[in-house]
This record gives sequence, C-alpha cells and structure tokens, in this order.
Amino acid sequence: MRERTCTEGRSRLCGCCLPRKPPMLPTSNHTAHHARLVTTLAGLLCLGSAHAATSANQPAAHTGDAARGQTLYTQQCMACHAADISLAGPLHRGVVGRKSASVPDYPYSPALQKLHVTWNDRTLNTWLQSPNAMAPGNRMGFAVPSAQDRQDLIAYLKTLQPQAATGRSKP
Repeated sequence: MRERTCTEGRSRLCGCCLPRKPPMLPTSNHTAHHARLVTTLAGLLCLGSAHAATSANQPAAHTGDAARGQTLYTQQCMACHAADISLAGPLHRGVVGRKSASVPDYPYSPALQKLHVTWNDRTLNTWLQSPNAMAPGNRMGFAVPSAQDRQDLIAYLKTLQPQAATGRSKP
C-alpha cells in the first residue's frame, strides 16, 4: 500500500491539507462562559499581584543554616578573611551590624569607603551576590551566586558576635 502524502509533497499527512472545521460561532452560552472565564482570570491576577506586593516587603521565610555556613566560610572565604584578624580582607567578627569600611587600620578600597551601609541580612546578601554591582571598583573578586549559600554564610556571620571585654589583658 502506498503511503499518503500531503499537498505540499511531505511523506506523511502533516495537517496542512486536512479538512478544517468551520470557526465556532459564539452562542449565548459560549459568551456567558467566556465572560465568567475572563472575570475569574482577572480576579486571580489581582490576587497574585496583591500577594506579590505584600510578600515583597516581608523578609524571606528561610533562615540560613549556620553550621553549613561555617563550612562554606572555611572553604570559600578563609583564603582572604578570618574572624578575628584582617588578612587580604577585613576581619569578620562583628560584621553584622557594623558600618562598611569601619575596621580600624584596614586599607579599604575607595569604592568601599564611599559605600556607607550597615551590614545586615539584606546588604550582606546583595554584597555577596555581586560585590561589583554594589560597589564598583572594590577589591573583592569573589561572588556567591547561590541564594541558599548566601543565607547560610550570613547565618554563620551572625554567630561571630563581637567579644565582650573581660577587663583582663592578654599575656
């Protein structure tokens, strides 16, 4: 048996030459159904945009995992940073809540000296995602593209609270 071809010469019936149904003319039931559908979709769009507007102003529900953040910090950050001493980057103890470019005797880039932010969840997240977008010309050549990794690192940085003065000097 010979295979059927379409009018365009294709090897199989492709649909280009199949008989077409006449367009459906709207009936009163069809028009009413269409109106209900449009109204429902419009309502859903309004609800979705209202939810997006209110949730955009709320902090993320997820908090980071400080233990995982410590592992990430050891793997990714300790080449340039430490908790208690400045290396190629400034020390990190007490970074959450601290003003940018405020570690004494650390030579900050002009970009960070002009930044004037306080490090918190939002500013640290923005910084870690793209330091050059936040402060063009800074010297930090590393970014953390994963939102989960950023949250975990920030959770760990929050554990590095400034040490309380004991009144005793170190020997």
